[in-house]
Amino acid sequence: MSWTEDVGAFAQYLRAERACSPHTCSAYTRDLLEFERMYRERTGQPPEARAVGTLDIVSGRRTACPQ
Repeated sequence: MSWTEDVGAFAQYLRAERACSPHTCSAYTRDLLEFERMYRERTGQPPEARAVGTLDIVSGRRTACPQ
């Protein structure tokens, strides 16, 4: 499954199983797709949901929100 498909499946889970609002689903989707963009810029390849680690996420957060 591709990153985009995983993000879509997660959004569907949020809607169906967690009863999240459309705004919440949209925000999560937007954030995950932005993470994908940053990950591709840094590594030159798309992220794989099962292979993304904590350091990737922390690094992405530091890039998106420098202090």
